[in-house]
Amino acid sequence: MRWCAAWLLLMFAAGTATADCGEDGDICPGDSPWARSDSASVRLQEEGSADFTLWEFAFGGGEDLLLNVQSKQGHELTRGSILLVSGRAMLTKDLALEKGFEIDALDVPVLMYQLVVSLLAQAVPEGPEELVASRVVDVAEVERAIRIGTQSASGGFSPPWSVEGEVESTGSSQFEYSLTFTYSIGPGETAGMHLSGSWSRRPEGSSLEDSLDIQGWSLHTIGPFSVEQEGVTIFDFGAQASSLEVRTLGELRKALAVDDASANR
Repeated sequence: MRWCAAWLLLMFAAGTATADCGEDGDICPGDSPWARSDSASVRLQEEGSADFTLWEFAFGGGEDLLLNVQSKQGHELTRGSILLVSGRAMLTKDLALEKGFEIDALDVPVLMYQLVVSLLAQAVPEGPEELVASRVVDVAEVERAIRIGTQSASGGFSPPWSVEGEVESTGSSQFEYSLTFTYSIGPGETAGMHLSGSWSRRPEGSSLEDSLDIQGWSLHTIGPFSVEQEGVTIFDFGAQASSLEVRTLGELRKALAVDDASANR
């Protein structure tokens, strides 16, 4: 699957560590009061482009995530879904994954979600509980970078950067946002993107049921692996195709549990 934003090539670098705020006071998503939602959406559109990508997140417990994807590239519109199970398995439906880079289909939206919650923390630092109407956003940062990362990809935005727009409360723990993010891509050069969508949290939380039918989905396991290239062993972290046959989400969870038990013997 091709991603619409050329800046992804500049911003993200392969890595094995999550975003590190370090000791320099950089901004990290884990510090954001907006970090954990039950459902959210992120619509990304580059400045000056009609192309866009829309990600819709439904977070479950235990590192579960259901992610619906819609992407427009020129006249081509694609839709698909990704299901992350226990942080250990990735199922995809109606998505063409690039061989050797399958994990990117998951990394990119998660990194974009991290960027949004980092920006929301700057826009409304007191958190969602304190926003009862709307907030006009006008933030400029000249000292701190934004750091985002997963186990398999990391990156960030160096200062100076700025964000403008609005965050609006639309109900109990429900919000909509529309933000224009401008960032540095070199000395005296900037680029921009428009980020819009929703954020919500329910008192009862959310979960993905064991009875969910996953037949017809492509299955990849997530974790460290090694490959031999020209006599050299290369260690990496990513998604590997699996031949495991399961019919429901519950069956997959049981198979992962058995695999964990075997690995710990």
